[in-house]
Amino acid sequence: LAGQTEVALRLLTACEAHATDPRVLAAIAFTRGRIELRSGRAAVARAVWETGAAACTDEVPAKAAELRASAALGALIAGDFYGAARLAREATASAASNDGNTQLMGRWVRGYALVMMGKSDEGRPWLREAAELAERHGLNTTDVASVIVCSLGMVVIGEAAAAGRLVEPVIHRLRADGALGYLPNALYGAAFADSQMGRLDTGRAAAAEAADLAAGTGNVLMQCLSLGCLALLEAQRGDEQACRQHAAESLRLSEAADLTSIARDSFDGLGLLELSMGRPDRAITYLEHANRYHAANAEAPVVGRPSSTDLIEAYVRAGRQVPSTTFAQLHTLTEKNTHQPDTAAALQWRGRALLADEGHFDAYFMRSLELHSRGGSPFDAARTQLCYGERLRRSGRRRDARDHLEVAYETFQRIGARLWAERAATELTAAGQPAGPLPHNPGSELTAQELQVAQLAAHGGTNREIAAQLFLSVKTIEMHLGRVYRKLGIRSRTQLANLLRDKESD
Repeated sequence: LAGQTEVALRLLTACEAHATDPRVLAAIAFTRGRIELRSGRAAVARAVWETGAAACTDEVPAKAAELRASAALGALIAGDFYGAARLAREATASAASNDGNTQLMGRWVRGYALVMMGKSDEGRPWLREAAELAERHGLNTTDVASVIVCSLGMVVIGEAAAAGRLVEPVIHRLRADGALGYLPNALYGAAFADSQMGRLDTGRAAAAEAADLAAGTGNVLMQCLSLGCLALLEAQRGDEQACRQHAAESLRLSEAADLTSIARDSFDGLGLLELSMGRPDRAITYLEHANRYHAANAEAPVVGRPSSTDLIEAYVRAGRQVPSTTFAQLHTLTEKNTHQPDTAAALQWRGRALLADEGHFDAYFMRSLELHSRGGSPFDAARTQLCYGERLRRSGRRRDARDHLEVAYETFQRIGARLWAERAATELTAAGQPAGPLPHNPGSELTAQELQVAQLAAHGGTNREIAAQLFLSVKTIEMHLGRVYRKLGIRSRTQLANLLRDKESD
């Protein structure tokens, strides 16, 4: 829990030399697997958990079921989606119905594995069931890791707001307990949710803190994931240099640790960056990598993740044909609309609209916008407004185009998506309504840690309280606040609070 992996391993080894009770041996296997996983050795973790489950099935069936659910997670992260689904199925079948952690983990892994295999219509119900279990148990769940993992599943199925509500109290609890071993996981969950809700500044701060803490505690898995999420958020913001740097670092770590199956956020970010910069051919290279799964037995990209719609947009902008199987999946998902949350369905209808002819694109875009209006990501909603406005302008309907382009422009500038705001401004000008200059974004000049310190100070935290919360020295907090004041041209916490409050109210 404290992130002291080497000490934990020494204690486990000493314990194992004397243990004979199957319950103790199962507990050793469970903890050893956790350490292997966080160290980036997912396949080793899976083997440890499977061996432990086999050894205690007769004596401790409940623990064996929990170990199989953990082995399913190891298989998933190692890229064996079929093995993950099988182990998850076995875990939930053998666990008691009231075993919340095992049932939650088994459902989550099974659902996510099915999504990764291109069977999102089958996988999403399992993810939703896991989400409902997590919300029902909340902080009463004995294993906070299960709650954190489940929050990620909720983001995948388009329930980012609920994921944020679930993981936020976990972060406070872990900070209060000084549980550095799990805090990066929770921060990554919050950052991932923020990335899907258009909260780019807070997401960037959480992802950067998660990456730093993970690096300091040897949590290679979370370091890779957090850096990838950071790259995605920086792509949304339009920070080209930072996006490329963090994506490259994440990919380097994932290749060294054989965690390439979890590096999709980095490819998502790089693809989105290239798309925002008007280079769709380059975007296709990254986005195909992010959305193609060898386990799906298909050469064509799979529709299911949010970035699959980015890939369709890249195909359209590059004038390239969408693979027939990819189009068929998109058509099936939109027509069935089974178990689809509003956010996921909105993106898929945008994909259909981008591919539609003159007689159908209006209806498809309007369907997407209607789904966006029920909540979700303002960034994604603005992307749909931008695509619709572009299509209307090309069809000669400039007045109609301006309505959508203006909304897109205002949203992008409000959330700090600079490159996308510039694109919307260019389109708006071409539609006959020149856009004004982009307003200054108070958070754009701050580093991720400076922004986090600024937010905590603006909400009334003293230097000592902020230092304790971020596990930094008081002197470091004073240094960060000094830089924040200089960059923002202010002199007091009152001015800082007013400045950030104005931004949040926008």
